[in-house]
Amino acid sequence: MLMVILGAGASYDSIPAYPPGEFPNIDERPPLADQLFENRGRFREVMASYPICHPIIPHLQRRGGKSLERVLQSFQEEAREYPVRHQQLAAVRYYLQHLFRTIEPAWMGYAHAGTNHKSLLDQINRWRSLNGPVCLVTFNYDTLIENALELVGITIRTLPDYISNQDFKLFKMHGSAKWVRLVKTVIPNLINKNQWELSRELTTQAASLDISQDYEIMDEYPSGQLNGTPVFPAIAIPVESKNSFECPPTHVEVLVDLIPTTRKILTIGWRATEAHFLSLLAERLPRGVDVFVVSGDVNKAEETTQHLRISGVTGNFLAGRAGFTEMVVTREIDEFLKRK
Repeated sequence: MLMVILGAGASYDSIPAYPPGEFPNIDERPPLADQLFENRGRFREVMASYPICHPIIPHLQRRGGKSLERVLQSFQEEAREYPVRHQQLAAVRYYLQHLFRTIEPAWMGYAHAGTNHKSLLDQINRWRSLNGPVCLVTFNYDTLIENALELVGITIRTLPDYISNQDFKLFKMHGSAKWVRLVKTVIPNLINKNQWELSRELTTQAASLDISQDYEIMDEYPSGQLNGTPVFPAIAIPVESKNSFECPPTHVEVLVDLIPTTRKILTIGWRATEAHFLSLLAERLPRGVDVFVVSGDVNKAEETTQHLRISGVTGNFLAGRAGFTEMVVTREIDEFLKRK
């Protein structure tokens, strides 16, 4: 089995006509992790809608050399004795949901000649017909890979659609801008409140909400209620130490069973810093898998390779020369996919 792992860099460099090196200042470009709170036009507009998180925004924008994950981790730890942090971090989830629902359609307006995701799946599909199924793992909130799957005949309308196809299965480990989780906490007068009113009330009650492991797809945002049940964005805050996935448990179970069948891994724009997922790979991957790492340039690819090795993942590592666009247009992965 081939496993493809997509990080933020895959969405950042997802339209071949607008590679980031040539077009660095497009407001609608999907951000890398450290860019999630940048002072861009659309970002500012969305931030303005969630004033509860405004007190921590300056710390997320001017981090003094710290990673965004490290700063958010510190706020998450402070929530133990300062409950207001729960509300602020809940507002961050709503911000992330709203941001990606806003910028993705705008970004896709640039994609008149397609995306790298579509070209990648086309190349893989040609190889897959002779070599078995493909497991797609993404840590991204957007739906660029879901849209690309339609090219190979897979339309995702419900949560089971992500894992029901025998040829391609998609796992979204950090949730999605279109996912919500059902809330068990009773919200008074729910039926008479609009989505904005409900999202604010859920944010205010964040510290005490009973959020279930039941996931649904929802087009409307910000998330407030779905079919008469309160819902909360199923989108993970990027922190350093995660010990769970923002993903339906049934999806995780299928992924865990698939990992031992992996023979090749292709990573694109992924830094390999998710310790919880890396421990799964280290524990369940067979030894000697072929790993092709694409991460902007050779040096960044080597950094990802080092993270994999340190985590205990063993294999035959190959570093890509450049980023997603160059990998696609030069067909750099063809030889890797053909290797027995």
